[in-house]
Amino acid sequence: MIGFQGLDPCTDLNRSMGILSLYLTLSMIENHSQFAAKAFRNSQREGDSWPFMCVAVGFTLECIKALRRGDLYAHANKSNSVLQAMEDLFVGLFLEFFSRTHMETEVHHAVHLSGVKRDCEKSCLGLLKKATEFFAKGASGGTVVNNFVSVEDEENNESNEGGGGGGGHSKSKKYGV
Repeated sequence: MIGFQGLDPCTDLNRSMGILSLYLTLSMIENHSQFAAKAFRNSQREGDSWPFMCVAVGFTLECIKALRRGDLYAHANKSNSVLQAMEDLFVGLFLEFFSRTHMETEVHHAVHLSGVKRDCEKSCLGLLKKATEFFAKGASGGTVVNNFVSVEDEENNESNEGGGGGGGHSKSKKYGV
């Protein structure tokens, strides 16, 4: 159960972005494994879940749209790779979405998706910059795990500190940015 709409993942992949969405997801898992694992675990939270792979398919479409608008040209030239530019934006979209779902847990994930897509249309370079800064913090002076706390981590901390019966996460703390 990794967040497809039906029992056969081929139906979601074939009608949408095809193998590219799977590639971008695997690239995120390979290059940012701790972040990807936390994103997946948090997509499965009871009462606040969202379909991980369906979100990935939607973000793949946003990457293609950004490329077609010309928004990724400078980043692609800088990295010397169109695919790398798409991979970076894909991770940036996930980071922004994940951050929003933690800030406003009572808001349905579809509202957050719309906001992230709007932000991508306005300034995908801003999302790229946030992601670059976020992962750079993880590389120097700590790990991504230290910079990006999940609900699971906070619940473990609360139970280890004796600070309260298993209760949720702080909505006032912005994760990762």
